[in-house]
Amino acid sequence: MAVHESARRIVSPVILGIVTCGFVLAKMPSAFAQDGENFPAPSTLEELEAEILEVLEETNTPAVSITLVSQDEVIWATALGKADRAKDIDATPETLFRIGSISKMFAALAVLQLVERGQLNLDDRVRDLVPEIEFDNPWSETDPILVAHLLEHTAGFDDIHFVEMANNDPAPLTLRQGLDFHPHSRTARWRPGTRFSYSNAGPPIAAYIVEKVTGQVFEAYVQGNVLDPLGMTTASFLFSDAVREQLATLYVGGVRPEPYWHLSLRPSGSVNASARDMSRFVQMLLNRGELEGARIVSETSMRRMETPATTLGAEMGMEKGYGLANYSAGARGYGFQGHDGGMPGGVASLGYLPEYGLGYVLMVNSDDGNATRRIVRLTRNYLTKDLEPPTLPAGQVMSTATAEKFEGVYRIVTVRPEIMRFWLRLITVVRLSIDGERITLTALLGINPVDLEYVVLSDQLARRADDPASSLALLGSVGGETQIEIAMAGTFVKVPAGLAWLELGLAITSLALMFSALVFALVWGPRRLFGKLKGEPGIGVRAWPLLTVVILLVASMLPWIGAEIDFRSNFAAPSVYSVGGAMLSAVFLAAACWSVIVLWRARGLPINIIARWHSVAVMAANALVAGYFSYWGLIGLRYWSY
Repeated sequence: MAVHESARRIVSPVILGIVTCGFVLAKMPSAFAQDGENFPAPSTLEELEAEILEVLEETNTPAVSITLVSQDEVIWATALGKADRAKDIDATPETLFRIGSISKMFAALAVLQLVERGQLNLDDRVRDLVPEIEFDNPWSETDPILVAHLLEHTAGFDDIHFVEMANNDPAPLTLRQGLDFHPHSRTARWRPGTRFSYSNAGPPIAAYIVEKVTGQVFEAYVQGNVLDPLGMTTASFLFSDAVREQLATLYVGGVRPEPYWHLSLRPSGSVNASARDMSRFVQMLLNRGELEGARIVSETSMRRMETPATTLGAEMGMEKGYGLANYSAGARGYGFQGHDGGMPGGVASLGYLPEYGLGYVLMVNSDDGNATRRIVRLTRNYLTKDLEPPTLPAGQVMSTATAEKFEGVYRIVTVRPEIMRFWLRLITVVRLSIDGERITLTALLGINPVDLEYVVLSDQLARRADDPASSLALLGSVGGETQIEIAMAGTFVKVPAGLAWLELGLAITSLALMFSALVFALVWGPRRLFGKLKGEPGIGVRAWPLLTVVILLVASMLPWIGAEIDFRSNFAAPSVYSVGGAMLSAVFLAAACWSVIVLWRARGLPINIIARWHSVAVMAANALVAGYFSYWGLIGLRYWSY
């Protein structure tokens, strides 16, 4: 479902505003990370296994189940490590793992089957099909949400909210009940069919449309029309005694066992499957919709599934991106298709090379993203070690007029969790520079991510230097703003460089000043305690800015701690952690305001000039942060109902 990492990131949005500057500048979205072309390419399966075992040991990852396939055979199927550490149970290729968002591929296949039968169209209006499902689209008259938008994540929806993530009713809920539970994330934030932003809110509606059209429960339809024909005998959306007996225990951080998460929106990420079952699924994809005489979808539908079509970049001809629950990722010049998935305590990856007839699936019972990325890179490099690399399209020199128009600084528009916009708009800023046939994207301060280099294909499109197809679109003026689209990363808007630097500078300066209040207190605090400052007037001038910072720290740490202990009980439900954090954030705002009053009242008192001006600076930083958080709706945020 790929929400486990997002949940951890947005569990306490306030805390992200007070981390150290170095940490702030070191982080960028994963969409900008290089794929690791210099990672080792094992030459034999024995070497691959040894490398993977080393990753498991170094990252304290309990187990991985992995299979490599061609169109006609399973090349390698193995499992390494423990499915359950407490019971000392080894993982096997038959062990069930949670595959997370890979589950969305089943919803896409179900929709494509109905399209082929003439019962549905990807361009059908969702409002006409399921008027009973609540969602909001301010552009409904001119730009309605279509079925394709739900599966390509171009409806403009926010990602699901905290209470949707936390819902764990074992009943289980019907799909309609899950959709009715908390519909507030389903609001189009821009014109549907123009921008990509990954959201777990859309695919369940597509699955519900399948229910409505067929008259069958979605899980039953998939069982009869996808799983059974493919011989996937153990895969299941639902928890059962049979699943319990074969399911690997998931471990948060590779250490803490995670209870089973039932999910209220199962089509987005609920499937339990073995590597053995998933190998058959990958073989079907490689055989262009068919396996051993069982035709799931046509070759035409397979091509549509792999092709992004409903963003402005796709309309311009950008080939890479997110299709119908199937996206492309370049690696060493090869174009992999597939999907990744994540749950609390587990990560999975499915990838295949249509042109070469090779693919893989791997599942890990730990949510250590670094471990999974390393294993994926090793696996991809092994699969491609003996292949003839594809011929990459030659570059063209971009016209001077276009280069002048597009060079500059860009900020992300398509923030996946809307609640994180206050933060991501500051740090997800890149500089685009053009030199002949090369386009370079660099983090604003040039820290951490390796520069991404693109090869110009036209005045509108470019490809990653290691990618055989276009993955960057220069959209031009959209709504009066110059915009670009980066495959899988989203849409970016050009902003004045001075403004971007100013905002980032204010954020860094504010964080530094707030941190300095804690450091400065180590000097004057003991002096006050031991009587050195006894009788000094206006001690509140020192104390209130410090107290305001401390209140913010506690307000941030409470929900964070609660989420780490138990996200569902302590964060996404009323608890001392969530309620305490919300209340203290309001106290932080009040304390920031009161500090200004205290400082004004003490304006004529004989206070140490350094202490006075330091307090003024900290007070100003507190006020700026409080105002910024208030603007973005973070003060008094009721986590348990968001």
